Amino acid sequence: MMLSSDQAIRPDALQFSRIPYFEDGSMSVLRSIDNMYQLDNLARSQFYKSLPSTIHLLPKRLCLYRVFPQITEDFSNPHMVPFILPPVLLIMEMVTQAEFVQYMLPRLTPIFAMKEPIQITLVLLQNLRVLVEKFPANEFRTHVLPMLHSALDTDNRTVQVSAHFPAARLFGVRVYILALCADNAVHKFSEFDVLNHFPFMELCLRSLPSISQMMELTTLKNAVLPRIQKLFFRSDLLTTRINCLICLGKLLDHLDKWMVMDEVVPFLQQIKSREPSILMAILGIYRLALSHEKLGISRENLATRVLPHVIPLSVEGTLNLKQYNAFAALIRDMCTQLEREQRAKLEQMHGVTEEPNSDVWRSLQTVDHRHHQLKGHFTVKYYHQGLEEHRELFLKD
Repeated sequence: MMLSSDQAIRPDALQFSRIPYFEDGSMSVLRSIDNMYQLDNLARSQFYKSLPSTIHLLPKRLCLYRVFPQITEDFSNPHMVPFILPPVLLIMEMVTQAEFVQYMLPRLTPIFAMKEPIQITLVLLQNLRVLVEKFPANEFRTHVLPMLHSALDTDNRTVQVSAHFPAARLFGVRVYILALCADNAVHKFSEFDVLNHFPFMELCLRSLPSISQMMELTTLKNAVLPRIQKLFFRSDLLTTRINCLICLGKLLDHLDKWMVMDEVVPFLQQIKSREPSILMAILGIYRLALSHEKLGISRENLATRVLPHVIPLSVEGTLNLKQYNAFAALIRDMCTQLEREQRAKLEQMHGVTEEPNSDVWRSLQTVDHRHHQLKGHFTVKYYHQGLEEHRELFLKD
């Protein structure tokens, strides 16, 4: 039909666009991207939300050179960024690190400095594995780590109340929340629903151990540990405080023994909470530090700092029998190690079987030997004297 010389037979442009070839899923995606800027904010957000389910229909080259540049033009609108990031992250998984650095990284770096809406950080934290794989180490430290530090500094109460609401200025709270939902059902959200769907601090704390190998020791000491400690003390949520201690325990592998004694132990000793879960988390950190082959706790620190802290915790009335037994086992292990190390030190100093040879010691031995001799002499003397007296009394009778 297309080759017919009769104009009436040849399809027009509208009919041509309806050929089954152009109804293919990949062509539909490209057509939607071309028409995207004619849509309003709500329609664009719904398109971005559906894009991850269809982007796999496109070859990698089309995703990288056609789709990615077009959708990232909308990065200028911060409230659309949380919807754009999921398909962008899928494209990141398709490409090599070299392609990512050359074509994608320059467009992505500005979003790591965005602090609002908070969903940007949430999406990035949920996909931290992809960022670790694709970012070179230096770029990761430059762009991703500051985002994590900023997330730890965020006030937890503010996140709970305003998790969805910054984008509500764009097109209403209810519509924005529905766009985030996986289904099309109508939901009624409260502040507590928002908190349950976006455990911001917990997600951030769970992410830190997985990227700690990319942090320098000075960064851990000066940036990460102080923020975890501040978050623990300012949070009124028990789950957040427990996650702080769990995160700290997982970071021990990447600390040195001096940092543990100078930063971690003083922090544990400042904790006034006596909830059983908090106490058991403290016990877990001490147990890890004690048994870790790289760390360990010296006998001096055990005797003067750790045991004086752990022993009072073991008799807290909030502990049950099983929890007390765990503390008792830890204390026994600490005392055993203290005894073993102290005995080894003394044996090294004085020898294993060497007898003390000082003049004082020999004098004490001489006095003790003379004492036993005199004691035996007087005992025999008075024994015979007693027998003689009894014999005389018997003869008189």
